[in-house]
Amino acid sequence: TPDPTPYKFPDPDLLPHLFDLYFEHVNIIQCILNRLIFERDVADGLHYRDHAFGDVVLIVCAIAARYCDDPRVVHPGYTSWHSSGWQWFQQIRFEVNPLFALPTLYHMQAYAVSVLPLYPAFV
Repeated sequence: TPDPTPYKFPDPDLLPHLFDLYFEHVNIIQCILNRLIFERDVADGLHYRDHAFGDVVLIVCAIAARYCDDPRVVHPGYTSWHSSGWQWFQQIRFEVNPLFALPTLYHMQAYAVSVLPLYPAFV
């Protein structure tokens, strides 16, 4: 059974807006996530219970923050919009202990989606 995630996610009223931005601007180019399944799992609170899915949610929020004009996406303590989403991206742990667990679909999605911030077209 996965341990509960210690992650700090965006405010509940900001999450749907970030999801809209991600699926509008990013997922149309790199179709990694199924929106209906993704939002169903978030509504079920899976991101609080499963580290790997929590990583996917944080990556989606971090990428979507680049398209968002809400000041809450700017890293706390910074004024530059270049820090948008960093508070979520820096929490992600890209690790799977092969002795105790095999990678899941969520691990693979996290790896695939996380490369997007490295490409200038998405930043």
